[in-house]
Amino acid sequence: MTSEATTAEVPGILNPEPPPRPEVKSFHRRRLLGWTGKVKVDRVQGWVSNRRIDLFVRDFRDKFDRDPTSDDIYEFMKGEEQDFELRALARNIAHNGVRVPIILDAGGTLLDGNRRYFATRLAIDNRWAPREDLEDIPAWVLTPEASEEDKLRILIETNFLPSYKVDWPNYIKALVMYEDHYERGQSFDQIAERYGMGKSRVRSMVMAMDLVNEFIAQFDDASDPGKAEQATMAAYRRFVFFEEAHNKLRAQLDGDPEFKERFFEWMLNEKFNNMKEVTRLGEIRSDQEAWDALRKDHPDAVKTAIHIVDDKKLPDLADGERKVKRVIGTLRDLKEWEIAAISRDTMLQLRQVLNEVLRMAAAVNIQRMGTKDAVDPRDLATGSDDQ
Repeated sequence: MTSEATTAEVPGILNPEPPPRPEVKSFHRRRLLGWTGKVKVDRVQGWVSNRRIDLFVRDFRDKFDRDPTSDDIYEFMKGEEQDFELRALARNIAHNGVRVPIILDAGGTLLDGNRRYFATRLAIDNRWAPREDLEDIPAWVLTPEASEEDKLRILIETNFLPSYKVDWPNYIKALVMYEDHYERGQSFDQIAERYGMGKSRVRSMVMAMDLVNEFIAQFDDASDPGKAEQATMAAYRRFVFFEEAHNKLRAQLDGDPEFKERFFEWMLNEKFNNMKEVTRLGEIRSDQEAWDALRKDHPDAVKTAIHIVDDKKLPDLADGERKVKRVIGTLRDLKEWEIAAISRDTMLQLRQVLNEVLRMAAAVNIQRMGTKDAVDPRDLATGSDDQ
């Protein structure tokens, strides 16, 4: 322990128990002294200058002519669940506690760990764990001598520079949860709480691993042991494709053995380049022409099949012609007494609609001049018929 650490005063915001200990950390090429210990959740202040909530802070100041308090920020972050995902983190903290210490200045203002702090409050408010288990948050607290420049260095290090942490691949996460569910008998709710994930995502990943197991089993051939290993590695690299197939194609795959067999073969050979191509397989399977194109051994087979499906969704350009001719036929069939019964307002509407159609046709035909289908715009603009 350095003499500086020995003589430095312990920030008063830290709990006396367990005894805080001095610890030096490096931020953006500068070593800073702080104290590691625990702090009461009620003594922490959310950081108003956090860029993640900058728009909220500016809007709040415009409306109320003051900075938001920690309570105001808390209510905002709860309402923006899609952006901050507080509930999943709060469930995880209720189960495991805060594992990465938050960073505070000596006065208790957050420099790093906003989500951990506010998620802890959410877990306490929802009584997902006893308050006494959560109210003391692990923290690293700067000494009172820390400058504004020191705090800025912490901001840069924790928000802009990469942490170099490598998450487990989705395949490994799904495999662990699959074992939790089928081998350890845990429910999706229990797994979601354990790993701090949404229940629907847990279910999706576990069910996708079911599909992966079918995929690997199809190539489990004793005469060619390398095939199963190849399938396993393909699933490892493209697990997200299997999850998408489960979510969007599972009923079709299970009800169509040929479709499933072909899908597995293509996944083994990594035929698909992106998620969109997997998502479109259901439409392709339902169109024989597109399905025939997909089955061809060609590098652009998937793109060709998608184009075939999309081309058939284009509007029938001859439909307008048919509709107008039907209207013309209906008008010509009108009897004199039927015309006499039409009100003035209806006749004015008819005239207005015809003029609008003629103006639109004139504009379109100006763009088409020189083509065999073009009509002289002057003829359309007059609305006359000299024949």
